[in-house]
Amino acid sequence: MWTADCFGATEPPACAAPQHSLTFFMGRVPPPRIAGRAAVLMDVETGTVLCSLRPHAKVYPASLTKMLTALVVVNSADADELVTVSPRAAAVGETTMNLQAGEQITVRHLLEGALIASANDAAVALAIHVAGSVPAFARMMNEEAARLGLADSHFVNPHGLHDPRHYSSAADMATIARKCLQHPLLRRIVATRRLTLPWPGKPYDRLLVNRTRLLHRWEECDGIKTGYTRQAGNCIAASATRDGWQLLCVVMNSRAISDDSRNLLQWAFDNFRPLHLAVKGASLRPVAVKHGTHRHVLAAAARSVTVVLPADQLHVTETLQPPQVSAPVHRGQVVATLKFTLPTGATRTVPLVAEADVPATLWSRVRANGRALALCVLLFTIFGSMVLYGAAAKAVGTSRRRFPPRQRRAYPARPRHR
Repeated sequence: MWTADCFGATEPPACAAPQHSLTFFMGRVPPPRIAGRAAVLMDVETGTVLCSLRPHAKVYPASLTKMLTALVVVNSADADELVTVSPRAAAVGETTMNLQAGEQITVRHLLEGALIASANDAAVALAIHVAGSVPAFARMMNEEAARLGLADSHFVNPHGLHDPRHYSSAADMATIARKCLQHPLLRRIVATRRLTLPWPGKPYDRLLVNRTRLLHRWEECDGIKTGYTRQAGNCIAASATRDGWQLLCVVMNSRAISDDSRNLLQWAFDNFRPLHLAVKGASLRPVAVKHGTHRHVLAAAARSVTVVLPADQLHVTETLQPPQVSAPVHRGQVVATLKFTLPTGATRTVPLVAEADVPATLWSRVRANGRALALCVLLFTIFGSMVLYGAAAKAVGTSRRRFPPRQRRAYPARPRHR
């Protein structure tokens, strides 16, 4: 692991150089230097962090806050619900979509306004609709942050306008961005470059233009959100997809958010590859069966396993543990564990489940039940012996002559010799 310049400080580093180096965790090619004060580069599918700069340092998230707002809303309201815009929401300043008090608009359109145009009035309208008030919605935001395991964040509003009690970190923002990309509706919205919405009472429609400039400049970019306040500086959560592989990066407080994010994403695409080690229900492996009617059974992966590795270090070693299983085997039974050893020395494991039944052979069943069989034979022998002995004794006893008592006295007993 390589360590960044100024890495680990709790306040913005006072470096002489205007750009900072990042910590990277695998590979030989270092990432580009960036102007941002904090950053995280992550694989969307696995959550693997490829490089970072002060990932847990306290930062102000500005409008990146609206990603968490959107997550709370989609978990609490239907996209087609109608929202009546409150006077408080209509009065929010800075960047807006010009909502009017009393106007009715769907949750879906407000989400599009908040994420595409970064509309603060849309964020407040959603918060009041879902929770009844901004403070109540902020509590929901912090509860959601706790569920996501965010340890560096605290939120007091749905839009990100500056408040000293409203803060986060690059690592937490990356986790929120990844969660947004995993939701189909939010994933579609953040990739939208331009959108027109109906505007009741107006002779024209609302035009929403995505404020993420990188989305308009780079074809592979497909989101997500930018933000700015004087205290936070320029911030970005950017994602890009190449050959079906999606990455995201978060850069906080940078004078060049488009260049920083594109350079980081391009570096990852050029130097890393996703490797699908196992696919759930597929990735069949033959497992040896001991004492079965068949010598092998095909086993499938119980879950998918994907890793991200340097492009020049894709060799992975597989080990089957245990190498064989004893019959009988039932379909769906976990019969082995497939262990993958990565070039870094790290390991991944996946259970393998049998795809068919394999009965035990007759001889193996006899051997498996040998003790019980031996006990049954012993008991049968003893019981049979007793029966035969009783029958023999009865036959001998009936052949002896029995004398009445009077005659028995006529024959004195023989003297016993001592």
